[in-house]
Amino acid sequence: MKNDRSDIIENYIGSFYKADEYPCLFRQIKAWRKTKPLKGMKVLDASPLFRNTLTKYIPLLAGGADLTVGVSDLIPRDPHIMDILSTWEIPVENNSFSVGDYDLILDCAGIHAGKPVRFGYSELTRSGADRYSISKKPVFMTDDSMAKLLEDTLGTGDGFIRAMNHLGYTNFNNKSIVVFGCGKVGRGISIRLYKAGARVTAVDDLTVHHNVYPFSIEDYRNIEKVSRIVSNAWCVVTATGVKHALAKNYTAELFIDSPALLVNMGVENEFGPGVGPDRVLNRNAPLNFILDEPTHLRYIDATLALHNEGAAWILRNECPPGLFSPPCELDMAMIRQTREMGVIGQELDYLTELGILRDNI
Repeated sequence: MKNDRSDIIENYIGSFYKADEYPCLFRQIKAWRKTKPLKGMKVLDASPLFRNTLTKYIPLLAGGADLTVGVSDLIPRDPHIMDILSTWEIPVENNSFSVGDYDLILDCAGIHAGKPVRFGYSELTRSGADRYSISKKPVFMTDDSMAKLLEDTLGTGDGFIRAMNHLGYTNFNNKSIVVFGCGKVGRGISIRLYKAGARVTAVDDLTVHHNVYPFSIEDYRNIEKVSRIVSNAWCVVTATGVKHALAKNYTAELFIDSPALLVNMGVENEFGPGVGPDRVLNRNAPLNFILDEPTHLRYIDATLALHNEGAAWILRNECPPGLFSPPCELDMAMIRQTREMGVIGQELDYLTELGILRDNI
């Protein structure tokens, strides 16, 4: 039986992770083994498939789900982990987006928004919002949470540094680095680089930023000043989350002619069509996906657990059609568990000091 695979996966991941690296999922596993909130439910999980994603499947299976894993050529994945799923007899759907027979779909980037479902969807990312905006079923938007901030701000910043190190760029001290975007992802990258000794300039809309950051921040509309900084930068990073964002305000030549390393950390091509993929590290794909583990489990644990909780919440409650944010009690529970039982408590305290993470939890 597929539901028995939770023990097999738990034993496997025990060779790589300690319980304090996934406190939210660890607690979810223990609780769902008893309560079976997904008993008899046919569930498709389309989270990006890497080794740490296996940890997410344990509570789903332990909770009674009949689990199928969905993979897509549009979403990065580790083929080796696909092979492991086969040995465990966990079915995998490859590039199947519009047909199926599922009670619940745990999606990423709205890939399966066209697939019919009986009860509803739990969407992992903000990029899936448009595809689900007219959904006739409830859609739990995991990205609309403080828990997702841990992944995007702490985890992606860490992943950026590790990816640069992997390519041989290990010294950031006194290097001029420009980060376009100062949202969850851009802030995390900027903070990591600042703490590594870099001279960081974030570029964003100053009218919406009220926090005092330890790095410099410039308004994207100040074209002349931003262009001058880019022309003298060692590295330029995009983290706006908007397709072709830089092309809307700056010429492609600004980036092509700059001596800077170019890095895209968004799902979309943010530099624009005028900047060829050969000019950008990892051919314009998110740089951290060159790593075996793009985001460490310690940072993504709360997000993965909340994504799972979305499915159980939809079953327990009468949710109207369309997008809705995670209930505060679920979101805050993930933050508390991470702070009290996880290994990144000090990093959460730092985000609280900066005013990025709420301190009333």
